[in-house]
Amino acid sequence: LVDLASARQIASNLGGVAWMNKVHPAVPIDLLMEQTLSPDNEASSPSNEEEFLRCRERFMFLKWVSTTFLNVRVVPPSSNVVHQTSLESLSSLTCCKPDSSIVPDIVVGIDSHIAMHNGFGTLAWSVSGIEAECVMLNLPIQFKLPDVIGCRLFGDPLLLATPTDLVLIVTKYLRSQVNLAGCVVEFYGPSVKYLSMADRMSIANMADEYMAVASFFPMDEQTLAHFGECSNKGSSFHDSEDVLHKYLLISDNTAPDEMYFSDRLELDLGSINVTVSGPHPSCTRTPLSNFPTDFKECLTSAEGDRAFKVDAAEKTFTTTYKGAPCTLKHGSLLVASVTNCTNGSHPSTMLTAGLLARNAVNVGLQVPAHLHACVNVGNGLTYTYLKEAGVLECLSLAGFWCKDLSSNRSKEELPEEWTALAQEASEHVVTGSMLSNSRGNDCCLQAAAKTTARYIASPPLVIAYALAGRADIDFETEPLGTGTHGRPVFLRNIWPRNAESREVQRSTVHPAIVRTVHQRIQSGSTRWFSLPVIVEPLFRW
Repeated sequence: LVDLASARQIASNLGGVAWMNKVHPAVPIDLLMEQTLSPDNEASSPSNEEEFLRCRERFMFLKWVSTTFLNVRVVPPSSNVVHQTSLESLSSLTCCKPDSSIVPDIVVGIDSHIAMHNGFGTLAWSVSGIEAECVMLNLPIQFKLPDVIGCRLFGDPLLLATPTDLVLIVTKYLRSQVNLAGCVVEFYGPSVKYLSMADRMSIANMADEYMAVASFFPMDEQTLAHFGECSNKGSSFHDSEDVLHKYLLISDNTAPDEMYFSDRLELDLGSINVTVSGPHPSCTRTPLSNFPTDFKECLTSAEGDRAFKVDAAEKTFTTTYKGAPCTLKHGSLLVASVTNCTNGSHPSTMLTAGLLARNAVNVGLQVPAHLHACVNVGNGLTYTYLKEAGVLECLSLAGFWCKDLSSNRSKEELPEEWTALAQEASEHVVTGSMLSNSRGNDCCLQAAAKTTARYIASPPLVIAYALAGRADIDFETEPLGTGTHGRPVFLRNIWPRNAESREVQRSTVHPAIVRTVHQRIQSGSTRWFSLPVIVEPLFRW
């Protein structure tokens, strides 16, 4: 956009107002801003006045862009995480061409999460900044026409398996089958109907993990129902729906034999079970029931990527942390993090995690003091439904630092005392971290790098492991801790029932909340509106 503003200046110099007024993006551009936040400590608010002043010049330029150029829509800073805003508030199933014809939309973006659009039938993939600028100037992106691999989903998913387990097993399966680099994977089959829109978006987001261009779910009736409930587009959505039906672009999730795929794969969703991934590589999945045994085997193993190569399976290390004795052993967790990437867009997993924390607080459980535990609720919608469900405060009471804004926290510093503890402990025992995601630049991911064993699990399991304080716990036979009444508390005693989770999700994540959050996103903050509007054809550098 700086290039475009500069081009406008040059056009004015060469041809005056007539030339200058021709400089606009050739296609619709959505600009989603996220402040580069760097809070000084956990207690400071990352959205304070000082932080906004740091970015004032950049924001003033972008506000000028939004009022000067055609085809540019700016989402104000601190509104949402990038992929959440684009999915929930800005997405379209179709687009209107200059000749007024309506065609299926295609999206490119410079954020990796743009791939999530494929979950609801909009072909999308991430590109470089230069390629994005080419599109903005109506130049083509050149690439090899990809092979399309059909993946048939069948079987009934198990009730205890979380969406995270679903995403991990699909990713592992596709990694193991064929070379998918540069391909598009298209999902179909009778079990697609069991996948919610959030499930599909989470699977689509993983295309990068097996080097596919996109993991694509064709539009179906569930897609239309979702957009019909949550869309703010009114009559334009119904126009899109009519066109999609007219041109037979609504799938029934079957693929007849005559439908052409470069190759075909099959996956039984009934094979999905509760798992933990890691430690090295993160795609290595272990069933939850076998995880304690697997961890102990990795401890003393001398060979392989997953070997910790220690002499003794039992060893302890005692020190002082925050003025109190702190005893760690092999498997003690130092980090537990639910990050905003992917999981932040899945109400089912986040609400189950919150309900688990609520139940833990009710029986008197908390995470250990030495454990760096955080839940990044990430975006406006997630924050809203967790708060409405009454579990946001419970996460804090259980010992989790809840971050209620999405941001780039690469400059956020870890407490010095904790860093010293992690460094000293790693010299004596195998410490661990339990994460809901391995991507991003979150502070907790930096903390995890200071531990020896790094695992990935669903958000509810991250909460459970944090309460236990160790990775080698057997949830079936060992308690998480001792409750207020002096009795042992097992995971099965506080795990939310499926019926309760579904009812809470139904009552909190309803279309009215989604639309309210979207309106707040579009309106922006008071600070954003306090910026002066520069009504001039050229920007004053």
